[in-house]
Amino acid sequence: MDLFSPKNRVKIFYVLAFAPLILIVYFQPGWPFAVISPAYGFILLVLKKGSLFSHSGADNVQKIMGVVIALGSFYVSYPLVYLFPRASFYNVVNYAAFVLGLFLIFFEISALKEALSPVFLIVAASLNSVLFDWLEPLLSPYINHFVSLMSFILRTLGMNVVTQYPNVIIINTPHGLVPALFTWGCVASSSIVFSMILVVLLLEETAPPRTKFIWAVVGILGTLALNILRIVIIFLSYQLYGFETGETVHWYLGYALFITWLALFLYMFSKRQTILAQIKSIPHRLHNIPLRKTQSRSAEG
Repeated sequence: MDLFSPKNRVKIFYVLAFAPLILIVYFQPGWPFAVISPAYGFILLVLKKGSLFSHSGADNVQKIMGVVIALGSFYVSYPLVYLFPRASFYNVVNYAAFVLGLFLIFFEISALKEALSPVFLIVAASLNSVLFDWLEPLLSPYINHFVSLMSFILRTLGMNVVTQYPNVIIINTPHGLVPALFTWGCVASSSIVFSMILVVLLLEETAPPRTKFIWAVVGILGTLALNILRIVIIFLSYQLYGFETGETVHWYLGYALFITWLALFLYMFSKRQTILAQIKSIPHRLHNIPLRKTQSRSAEG
């Protein structure tokens, strides 16, 4: 079997690109934070699978260079962390360098253009906390509007909540009072990351501006709805199971929901022409339903 045939080369590339995510989960106790940015990049990388088959393999010199970069990627964060101590480079820039090394090992140099958006996304997502430190003073005066919205939704669902403005909701549960502090870092961080993804995705696409705008609106509204759903589920966990279970749900749920939505959105965007064709065919199919029933009744008569 030719391990470096176009088909096998792409398969091995993806296996090696995914492997560090398992290592990060295993070795990092705070793994949701450690794995989340590399996972964003890997999802975007998976969507480029089809285009990678068109690239030929690397020459020997390039392969050696790629091996050096891939092996050296495990040490990339050490000098950078001294220059940018607030950025979570550990496991993030390392993974980005590892992916670049893999591209050099498995594909011709022109394939690097396929790596730019996933690598940019990995690094940009790691800078999310730094960006939000800058945005939070601008957004914080408006947190009370979001708190009011969440209070209304929770009361509509029958929960006994008390709002302490500007940013605290207290829920009265059978297990006692549970106060929840809302900050823009908790509420909108996923929206910022999603905006980064949209910028990368839409810049690469040759779709008409109208199509890009529609999908950008769908993506942002979906992310906001997902955030509201996340908070509702967390409060339900507090209500039904108590503070400790609610905090566990709070810790993991956002990452699971957001990665699921991101994967679903990127898949739908990649299949948007098929989806649009299906939507356009709905009126035609609805129009034909009565006709078929009439024809069948005529045949029976």
